Amino acid sequence: AKKAEKASAKPKKQRFKFLKDVRLELKRVTWPTRQEVIRWTGVVLGALVFFGVFVAVLDAVIQPIVVAISGLGA
Repeated sequence: AKKAEKASAKPKKQRFKFLKDVRLELKRVTWPTRQEVIRWTGVVLGALVFFGVFVAVLDAVIQPIVVAISGLGA
């Protein structure tokens, strides 16, 4: 009977131990400051705009070339 009680209680204890470990680990994380978050958000948005324009320019340059090449064989 004691083994059955221990077996049924064990998963619950492990589940709560995991959550406790997660909470302790999150306390050790070095969180960025508000200024750092704003700065890096700007960097990411700038990179997205740059690469979006870059791909659009490449598409505009390459598409007429591909159309011209495909028209040669027809």
